Amino acid sequence: YTSPDPPGFPADVVEGFHILSLLDAMLTMVRPVDPMTAFGLNYGLNHVRWISPAFIGEELRPRFECLEVTSKDDGWRVTYRCTVTVEDRPRPIMIAEWVVYISPVLESGDRGGTPTENH
Repeated sequence: YTSPDPPGFPADVVEGFHILSLLDAMLTMVRPVDPMTAFGLNYGLNHVRWISPAFIGEELRPRFECLEVTSKDDGWRVTYRCTVTVEDRPRPIMIAEWVVYISPVLESGDRGGTPTENH
């Protein structure tokens, strides 16, 4: 990427896709999965909106609301509403609806089946 930022663009803005990429780490911190019994896979996003900017040095605060859990193959498809905020800001930074596939680890130690192409 070699194009300069447009004039007046703040140099300390955090890219929205960077914040989106942090969801996995943030979810692991607030809702860890025991790697001996299960593992999670990114299944996709239903909806993402960046509402207000985040700036370098601000502390992001994630909130995850479980919207739906459905059986899928050997595991579960879990849909979360993810809201990322910054303290003392009236509007969130980002809202996303994220789908995760949780699969059990089989007794043999092998990972369970991955979700099939059929939704």
